[in-house]
Amino acid sequence: MTEINYKETFTMSSLITVTTNKNDSLHIFLDAIASGTSMPREVIVIDLSGSAETDKAYNFMVKIQQNKGLNDASPISTAQNLGARKAWDDNLIFLDVNCIPSTTFIEKMEEHLLCATGLIMGEPRELKLSASARTGESDLFANSRYNPLRPELKKELTLCFDPNLFWGQGFGISKKEFIEMGGFDENYKNGITFSYLDFMYKLFQQKKDFYLSKNTFYHSIVEQLSTGEPDLHSIVYHSNYFFNKWSGWPMKKKLAKFVKQGLIEWSENQTTEIKILKNLDLNLTTSGNKEAVFNSKMTHENIG
Repeated sequence: MTEINYKETFTMSSLITVTTNKNDSLHIFLDAIASGTSMPREVIVIDLSGSAETDKAYNFMVKIQQNKGLNDASPISTAQNLGARKAWDDNLIFLDVNCIPSTTFIEKMEEHLLCATGLIMGEPRELKLSASARTGESDLFANSRYNPLRPELKKELTLCFDPNLFWGQGFGISKKEFIEMGGFDENYKNGITFSYLDFMYKLFQQKKDFYLSKNTFYHSIVEQLSTGEPDLHSIVYHSNYFFNKWSGWPMKKKLAKFVKQGLIEWSENQTTEIKILKNLDLNLTTSGNKEAVFNSKMTHENIG
C-alpha cells in the first residue's frame, strides 16, 4: 500500500455547495456546519435559482454567489468550478446542500487534507427519514444506514483504486490539485454522474491518490418519478462523449439493458458512437415507475 504523502503546513478550508430553490435545506446545512467541532473559514454557496439567502450570523463567512443564468452545458460542474475559483483557502471541501455533516466532519477532513495529498472522500450514510441540524448525531446514526454497495472500511484512510467508488456528495481536495486537474469537465450536460467519473479518470491519469475515509456525513433519499425518456437520451449522449474522451464505456450495465430492450445499438467492444434505435414508450415508463435516487442527482448502481 502506498504511504500517505505528508504536507508541511496546516491551512483552513473553504467549503463549497450548490443550491437551487432549497433555502430550507441550506439553513439546515449551515446550522449543521456551525454545530461542528471545527468550522471552515468560509462557506461558498453557488445559487442557481437566485433565491438563496440567510440572515443568520455564523462563526464563518457565508458567501452566496447568485448565478441564476448559469444553465449552460453543465450547471452543477460549472458551479462547482466557480466555487473553487472563488475559494480563499488552500483546501476545498465539496458537500451537497442536502447533506448533514457529522459534528467532526470538517475537523477530520481538514486533518486528512493536512496529512494526505489527493482526493479524500467522506463516508456517506443514507438517512431513512427527514432530519434537521437539531437532530442529535446518535439519532442520525440510528436512523441511517451504510450503503451495502460500498466496502466496509477498517482504517481511517484507505487508499482506493476503483473510480466507481467515488460519490461526489462529500469530499476534499487541495485547491492546487483541483486546478492542476482542470476542475470538472463542463461538457457533460446535466450529467453529474459522468462528470464525477470523468474527474476520477483525470485523477488517476495524473497519478494522484484517492482515499476513502471513515469521516461520516448523512444524506437524504427522495422518491423521484423516472420517465425514462430523458434518461435514455442523456445516458447515450454522455456515454458517447465519455468514450470519445477516454476510449472506454461507462454505465455498461445500463447500456446492456437498453440493448436488451431494443432501444440502442451497442456492444462492449464497440468503437463507434451509440445509436438510438427507438424511443421509450412513455406510457409504460411513467406508470408507477418510481425509484429512490439521491438528492445530489448521483445514481451509483450502474456506473461500471
